[in-house]
Amino acid sequence: MANPYKLKNPANVLRYKRFSFLVDALKRNGHITTDLEISKKTNNYNPGNISSFLAGTKPISANFFDQFLAAYSEELAPIIQSVAYQTIKVDDVSMTESPTGEDMEDILEEIEQRLSSQEHNIHILAEQHKKDMEHIIDRLSDLTAAVNLLSMKPQKKKKVAKKAAKPRPPKKNKQ
Repeated sequence: MANPYKLKNPANVLRYKRFSFLVDALKRNGHITTDLEISKKTNNYNPGNISSFLAGTKPISANFFDQFLAAYSEELAPIIQSVAYQTIKVDDVSMTESPTGEDMEDILEEIEQRLSSQEHNIHILAEQHKKDMEHIIDRLSDLTAAVNLLSMKPQKKKKVAKKAAKPRPPKKNKQ
């Protein structure tokens, strides 16, 4: 059987199948009527993500699944013990299906977009790194100059002995 989900990891497929089963059981038993109620009871988890989880287009994290189980522990206890829940497995889904040509094109396109985005980010980071390094070099040269000034020993002024003033010779009278 081909993998009907967009999920590739077997653990994600298993969590998806279990989550879907439990949500359906909660709805059947009247514990919830909308997906929004799940969001409110699981620490206001994004309702858009919950819709994606139920559609099988976004993987369900183990953390969210644990929050969901804890939030509805009383309601889910008998359901989790049921044989139907216990027999949910991944092995009925082929996880080794080869991607089609169209899938490969989509995959390659996504990889090219990511690479382009990464190249742009690398360019921006390189420019910022260059500016940062120039700033660091300027600061280092300022600090080096300051250290050099501080490490110089102050030069003591040489004491110059004052010459005793010679008395002026008396003026000779011209007579």
